[in-house]
Amino acid sequence: DLVAQNKVPCTFSLETLEPSLLVQIPFKKLLEASKDSVVISQDIIRVLLGLALKKERREFELLTLSATERFNNLRNDDPQLVAKLTQNDIAKYLGITPVALSRIKHQ
Repeated sequence: DLVAQNKVPCTFSLETLEPSLLVQIPFKKLLEASKDSVVISQDIIRVLLGLALKKERREFELLTLSATERFNNLRNDDPQLVAKLTQNDIAKYLGITPVALSRIKHQ
């Protein structure tokens, strides 16, 4: 909705790993609610800060760590997620080919 308001096409999509219940809240309604509620405003800020921190860490890792280091971090930080992902998905996330991932795993 935010993307649509700015008339900018979305550059990514999301895919769930298991059945999920999604709730869509129009951005305009969320902004209106945040004007009336400090709690909602604080929740929005908390979520946005969390997203910013994740994005910053991901960019840092892509720029400064080797593929092996990125794979080890992912495996250590979230082993349950790694167990659910396909090798192709892990390779895409790491920014490498599935063949390169296979080599890393066999080191």
